[in-house]
Amino acid sequence: MARKKGNSKPKIGLALGGGIARGLAHIGVLQALAELDIDVAIVAGTSSGSIVGALFAAGYPPEGIEQVARGTTWRDLGHLVVPRRSLLGADRLEKRLDTLLRGRVFSDLRLPFAAVCTDLLRAEKAVLSSGAVSLAVRASCSMPGIFPPVEWEDRLLVDGGTVENVPVQTARDMGADYVIGVDLYGDIAAVQQVEGIMGVLMRSFEITQRYRCLAEFQTADVCIEPRLAGESLIDLSRVDLYVKAGYEAAMEQREELLQLK
Repeated sequence: MARKKGNSKPKIGLALGGGIARGLAHIGVLQALAELDIDVAIVAGTSSGSIVGALFAAGYPPEGIEQVARGTTWRDLGHLVVPRRSLLGADRLEKRLDTLLRGRVFSDLRLPFAAVCTDLLRAEKAVLSSGAVSLAVRASCSMPGIFPPVEWEDRLLVDGGTVENVPVQTARDMGADYVIGVDLYGDIAAVQQVEGIMGVLMRSFEITQRYRCLAEFQTADVCIEPRLAGESLIDLSRVDLYVKAGYEAAMEQREELLQLK
């Protein structure tokens, strides 16, 4: 790990990767960072990482985010619609985010934060860091086919996992001297069977993310990989399991994290 030159305090960035329900593991990572007194200065998030990242940047402590998680179900986030661009509508997701964030725009946040999305029209990464935070996070979470794309100015945005699932480079571009990356697909296991359309979609997505984002994740100064092999991508009820996995994975990197200080 290269050390920052000069006597100024280094800016530590946190790159929270996407992983649908596995994003709950980010809460455990935040708990470990707080326990180790790691001062995070910049946050970048993709998909479910953008939800946790936005709440943290808005001032929610890890325990507060965990409380939100325990009170959230899929019914709070989406509803079935006549399939056109997606299976679920995202109005509930955006409304819940806006309530939790109290209508904040990016400039209202306690920490610099960015949500990573994919621009379907330009076929490129879109980093949102201004405007309504709830809409930006909804765009970053709009998994193609599941939630509808978000129209943002002259862009059509979906889940950022396609272009940068662990937003290490985005955190560096925001000014981070060191970046802590959290990859929720770093641990994958063989399965006996895959059932149903959603099962095929989720398993294919998991495999794609496992191999696509490995290189970008490894550019982080500290790499955290919660052990989540075989765990569901959609079960929001297993908060304890996910939080514990995130905490333990972060603590395994305790020495490297402390070196950042």
